[in-house]
Amino acid sequence: MSEEKTGQHAVTLTWNRGEQPFDYKTFDRTHFIDYDHGVRVLASSTKKFYGDDRLLNPDVALVGALSSCFMLTFLAIAALKKCVVNEYKDRATGEMGQNEEGKTWVSRIELSPVVVFEKDSKPTEELFQEMIAKAHTGCFIANSVKSSVEIQPTAL
Repeated sequence: MSEEKTGQHAVTLTWNRGEQPFDYKTFDRTHFIDYDHGVRVLASSTKKFYGDDRLLNPDVALVGALSSCFMLTFLAIAALKKCVVNEYKDRATGEMGQNEEGKTWVSRIELSPVVVFEKDSKPTEELFQEMIAKAHTGCFIANSVKSSVEIQPTAL
């Protein structure tokens, strides 16, 4: 089976110890993620891993990437179906667990999109669920992770 490349994405991650001792519990986890299009994000690990909870961490970034990808896929499908979306909000959550080998992983991601449609173009419940299913199978981030991805949508 041939894998077709449809794009390449790159980031530059930079971390520097500075003058601090390199001790597991105290080294600074703060780092920069520079995206090729010019955005720079300050990131860290979670407090559980001696990082800074105020900053983006890899776990949250994964949940955010999946939520964003799903939304963009859903909006494209809605536009093609002529179902006008006025607002989209998702409270996405990621659940950490341990796999069969005892390794920590993001075991489950739940998306809870609330979609507000223009009254005269709101889809039937059946069409809405079909659009949700197509967005899930069309979301390339969801297709790239082995975490369980569950969707609890609401149409308004």
